[in-house]
Amino acid sequence: MRSSLAIVTPLLVALLGGCATEEPGIAPARDGFYFPVALALDPVRPLLYVANANADLMYNGGTLNVLDVWKLPDDLRDIGSCLAAQPAASCPARLDCGPARTDPTSWECPEDQLIQASATLRAGDFPSMLGVTADGTRLFAPIRGQDYLMWADIVALTGTGKHAVDLRCNDDRETGCGGVGSAKDCAAWDCDAEHRVGYSEDLRESMPGEPFGLLVNELVATHVGVDGARRTCKDGLAPAVPCDCQGAALCQGEQDVDCCEEPPATESTHVYLAHLSGGEVSFLTSGPSGVTLRDIRGGFFQADSTTGIRGGFALAARSPGDPRGRVYVSSRVASEVAAFVIRDNRYIVDESRVSMGTLFPGDDSRGIAFGPGGNRMYVVSRQPPSLVAFDMSQEDGLPRAEPLWVEEVCSEPSLLRLLPERSLAYVVCFGTEQIFVVDTDSGNVVDQITTGKGPNDLVLDLPRQRAYVANFLENTVGVIDLNPSHETYHRMLVRIGLLKKLAKD
Repeated sequence: MRSSLAIVTPLLVALLGGCATEEPGIAPARDGFYFPVALALDPVRPLLYVANANADLMYNGGTLNVLDVWKLPDDLRDIGSCLAAQPAASCPARLDCGPARTDPTSWECPEDQLIQASATLRAGDFPSMLGVTADGTRLFAPIRGQDYLMWADIVALTGTGKHAVDLRCNDDRETGCGGVGSAKDCAAWDCDAEHRVGYSEDLRESMPGEPFGLLVNELVATHVGVDGARRTCKDGLAPAVPCDCQGAALCQGEQDVDCCEEPPATESTHVYLAHLSGGEVSFLTSGPSGVTLRDIRGGFFQADSTTGIRGGFALAARSPGDPRGRVYVSSRVASEVAAFVIRDNRYIVDESRVSMGTLFPGDDSRGIAFGPGGNRMYVVSRQPPSLVAFDMSQEDGLPRAEPLWVEEVCSEPSLLRLLPERSLAYVVCFGTEQIFVVDTDSGNVVDQITTGKGPNDLVLDLPRQRAYVANFLENTVGVIDLNPSHETYHRMLVRIGLLKKLAKD
């Protein structure tokens, strides 16, 4: 067994090469967490996907889990009535939970009763983020340790349990899974080469090192106004014209209506990766035939004079779904945010910069997100720890990129999630075990949420009035109450996983 490494932050973990299928050693458990690092909600099923980083290299790979969050009660305060000993009729499932040792007013539940162990995949070391297509059919995970994008098809199973799925990333003919849609569990839990994309035949080039930031951009009809402004019906604003282009002129020159561009017929999903060391961006397309690496571009940021790192971190689209819309990327060593566009559904074109000059030193930008309509951009600055809002409304075809407000947040911030329905931004701070909640209208901190140790990812589930946080350093996934009518609003009421400290101080 390889010795453990002291873990301070995921960004400081030493990287080793080799594929999970080739690495000798102990196989990870299929029904447990081990340094949960990334989360993604299934958009059509009450499931949560969890990536485990294997950060101390205890095992021969990380894992991707499927979590049955439907087993939690609709009202998180009722979890005590769902105990296996005395389940209430209103509970979705019996649970083996107990009062948390650190806070008896919250609950702690072993994760194995929620994980669909048969669906677990083994990944390479250090998966960084997760993304899922809007129809819940495909899952993506950048693998930092082996420099590739891993992808799997999500297949709904019948006759094997409520909301049962399988993660498929092997040729069925070789593994004997019985074909897509089969209820038979796929015995293989490693992905084949086709599902580990790290090389481009067209470019004759390998993917750069440390793929980290991930953005899945599913293309939709794009409406182009008479002034040339572009927008989609995924930008959070009420549509002015039909989203499917029916009833709108298809760019035939009429000046009294918007015209409309249809998305590509195939490979209609763009996938962008930001690379942590070299600061490059990789562009991939996803469609019925699989996932293909199309282009790689570097030079967005100047290298740090001491480390040589360029630090590509997070990505966000100003107009989600637009194949030619601007996409922004942040860097943990730069005082600016860079933009690029995709040309001909194939090439990355460097576009523009947005300076973080309102901050000093401002040379470490992390999370990035756009508000409805793309007219506001929010960026997390780590030095100093702040959330910055920019006016990104168009002027002569270009965004104004003017700072609106700056608000101090908890130290060591990294991740940003928006809840535009409530005009709230959630800033996650790894080192201080906190989430700061900022009102995006006023720019003021309105609440603080205490998390578990090492919060590393957060997903917001407004329909179910809850959020999930990956507590990297204690091996748990926390569940936060988002119902503002509850006295427990913005409290982490449930830990999925038994609280235990995995890292040395």
